[in-house]
Amino acid sequence: NVGRLQQHTLELILHLNSSNKCVNDIS
Repeated sequence: NVGRLQQHTLELILHLNSSNKCVNDIS
């Protein structure tokens, strides 16, 4: 269960990083 939580958190972080990259590309 903990491993699943860590995986979800990792995916969320990767998603945020991807969003930040998109914002940086626009600006």
